[in-house]
Amino acid sequence: MTDTIILASSSPRRKQLLEWAEIPFEVVVKPVDETFPEGMPGTEAAMQIALKKL
Repeated sequence: MTDTIILASSSPRRKQLLEWAEIPFEVVVKPVDETFPEGMPGTEAAMQIALKKL
């Protein structure tokens, strides 16, 4: 049984990298507002956006 990665991004580059690496994946994109409060540290903003996509 082969595990399949869920790519939660419509990025053509990320898709291409997984294809080149021959890693099985499925693209599942959930439209999310990716704005965050001004002054929020980048790592916290990335985590907030990722949690919205769950």
